[in-house]
Amino acid sequence: MRNFLFKLSTLLCLLSPTQVLAVDENGWVEGRIREMTLREKIGQMMMVGIYGDRITVSEAKYLVDNSIGNIILFDQNITDEDQLAGMTAYLQEAVTVNSGIPLIIAVDQEGGVVNRIGKVSGLKYTRHNANTLGKTFEIAPKKARSALFNANLALGKRMQELGINMNLAPVLDLAPEESSYIHSRSYGSSPEIVAAAALSVVSGLKATNIISTGKHFPNLGYSIEDSHHTLPVINRRVSDLKKYEFLPFIKLKDDIDAIMIGHVLVPELDRKYPASLSKNVINILRTEIGFSGLIISDDLKMKALTHSYTVPEIGIRSVLAGNDILLAAWEKQSQLQMIDSIEKAVQRKVISEEQIDESVARILSIKYKYLIDRQ
Repeated sequence: MRNFLFKLSTLLCLLSPTQVLAVDENGWVEGRIREMTLREKIGQMMMVGIYGDRITVSEAKYLVDNSIGNIILFDQNITDEDQLAGMTAYLQEAVTVNSGIPLIIAVDQEGGVVNRIGKVSGLKYTRHNANTLGKTFEIAPKKARSALFNANLALGKRMQELGINMNLAPVLDLAPEESSYIHSRSYGSSPEIVAAAALSVVSGLKATNIISTGKHFPNLGYSIEDSHHTLPVINRRVSDLKKYEFLPFIKLKDDIDAIMIGHVLVPELDRKYPASLSKNVINILRTEIGFSGLIISDDLKMKALTHSYTVPEIGIRSVLAGNDILLAAWEKQSQLQMIDSIEKAVQRKVISEEQIDESVARILSIKYKYLIDRQ
């Protein structure tokens, strides 16, 4: 592990100052965008999965050749602490040395049933479901805030040691009924408790320089269906959404780094498109709620979308809707098909390059804030 990190730091020192450092964030971000081709910009918008627990030379070459800017890790990628730390270091080395732009390496580390690094973290806290933790806020809110902050402070430190810099958590969904498929992953049915618990999570992660992600806007809590298998439909009035479901997102909009959009159809918001493909829904998040950070799609290979749309349609519509990062844990062929379709859509003026630039600027701003060493 030390050899990986030493080699990485040595190679970074050999890069020119414009590749790693800049006078300020805007200068670095704008400079990088000016240097990028359209294809490289689209690569920065992709978050892809990888296969197995080792990175081959050909896998690394694929990431470099396609300027992939973000990786998501799953259970299949993790066997033990040394393997994970070595793999993430190698990934960063391979990509950063070629582009001068570090990778976002993300996991779904909610805890409980979604516990990607629990087996290698050494932290007992990761076994607990969010719903169980949310109940402690009803009994002793002050102690609960402190405990959840400290738990995520410890988690963030372990994530840093393992080479992971983004957590696709906390869940901001309200789950008022046990029949909800996301019930155990939700901090509860009270917007105030969910927001308080999530803020404690975000604060602990941020204190250790981990990027946090709230999910799943506009809300999956009233669904009994799993979007991995089908498209949930939630018939909630706009007035109720604003009064309840939107509140955690509103309360955390200035604290959280990213928000994930769910695959759910809410006819009162958009009768035609699921939230993840809906410009109307994402406009609400941007304009009415006032969120200015990163917007990430949920995994685009889920059957909630693929039952009705082709890979090119999903890619183009995701961008048109306003997603900054497209989570595409498909095999390479589908990833490349998506990149190709977006590139052609920009060339045909279906998607403006200005919109691509805006998304890339948000991505690079987060990377500058969390991943660039300016000492």
